[in-house]
Amino acid sequence: MLLLTLRRLSSIFLLMLAVNAWADNVLVIHQNYAGPGVIARLEAAGHTVTGSTSEVYDLSAYDQVWDTRYNSMSGSAVTAYDSFVQGGGFLYLTTENPGCCQGRNNQVAALISSMGGGAGLTIGGSAGYASNNVNTVNTTYMTDLNGASLTFAAVSAIANYGDGQWLMKDYAGKVVSVMWVGNAGNLAEGYTGTVITVADINWIDSTRLTGNNITALDDIINGIVYGTVQGTISAEGNTGGSAAPTPSYSSGITAAQQSRRDGFAGTGAEVNANIEGNNNDVYIQQTGTHYLELGIIGGSNTVNSTQTSTQLGIIHYSEVDIIGDNNTLDILQTGDSDKSAFVSITGDSNTANIIQKDTGSHYLQLDLIGDGHDATILQEGSGNHAATVELENGGGPWIFDLTQSGSTDKEYSLPHSMSDGSTTSGTCYVQAGCSLTIIQND
Repeated sequence: MLLLTLRRLSSIFLLMLAVNAWADNVLVIHQNYAGPGVIARLEAAGHTVTGSTSEVYDLSAYDQVWDTRYNSMSGSAVTAYDSFVQGGGFLYLTTENPGCCQGRNNQVAALISSMGGGAGLTIGGSAGYASNNVNTVNTTYMTDLNGASLTFAAVSAIANYGDGQWLMKDYAGKVVSVMWVGNAGNLAEGYTGTVITVADINWIDSTRLTGNNITALDDIINGIVYGTVQGTISAEGNTGGSAAPTPSYSSGITAAQQSRRDGFAGTGAEVNANIEGNNNDVYIQQTGTHYLELGIIGGSNTVNSTQTSTQLGIIHYSEVDIIGDNNTLDILQTGDSDKSAFVSITGDSNTANIIQKDTGSHYLQLDLIGDGHDATILQEGSGNHAATVELENGGGPWIFDLTQSGSTDKEYSLPHSMSDGSTTSGTCYVQAGCSLTIIQND
């Protein structure tokens, strides 16, 4: 659910978008090295998770069940899972390579077949192995890998899956993961839940649950699970899914950022620095003709950059690129005009505080990619405010505050367009609790 509040306070326009958290009860049955990562991603998404290393047969308290084991299921578990999916629950069943666990594979195949998931469903066995180079996903439900790969260890091929929908394939086109959505008619009449199998336990183990594997797991949690529990998933995708807008305010210079500020028109101050490592504390102060280019690869970095005018050619202009987690970035640009900052931070739990102020000509492009961002931006002084902000998350919340003030009247009106023609777009998962506050005044 997206809650939108719009208030006008004399000449102040305030927009707040609050994305309400959603949560349900989840049971994760696991072997220790594969369960904790799934539990962590579910909890990060706001769910209440119960972990168990043994089977549970009364599933009435749960909306989701993740059986991430590779060993055989008891008859009682099979019966409980069948009833659970009939009742609309989400069920995840790990399968494995045929050399390890063909008994488990056969049980899962028989269970899903009995639900109407394909009379000849085969996992491993005569379908054999697939390649560990899993580089294709079903983009109706999952994030495009753009040629990159997920990390697997030893994976079965899946064949004859009836009306099910493949989710992941290897480079040769062999299917390694399938989803059956009751609401989409992939299962027999009376089954309204969803079943997923991925034919490798190791893709969610403690060493491989990173990067694209996290993205794929979060796609299942934040899209497929959400759509199942909410009853919005279909063959066309998660039509009532968890996506809600991320801010993107576009009113700035572009044209390759004005040819990187006209090849840096200044003739004076210039800083170029590249730092690799963790726990860096960087402070840079420039007075006079400015320009800063700073690259940092590492975690727990603190960066403080101050550029003040004292005129001459004015300019300002910063390029900051940080790759890592738990970064704190403070940028202050003050003075008579010009200014601009192009900032990109990739990682998690980043904080950015950016101030551009006085006598106009502000511009900011800020890209925060990852989870748990907190961004505060102030642009003030005699109009010409402009900010392009893109926030992307995979489950952790972002908090975004933008204040633009000056002598030019501003207006924010639905659907997400500003008086200068800028727009908003992007992604935030509903359960993440993202929030956006815009204040524009004179």
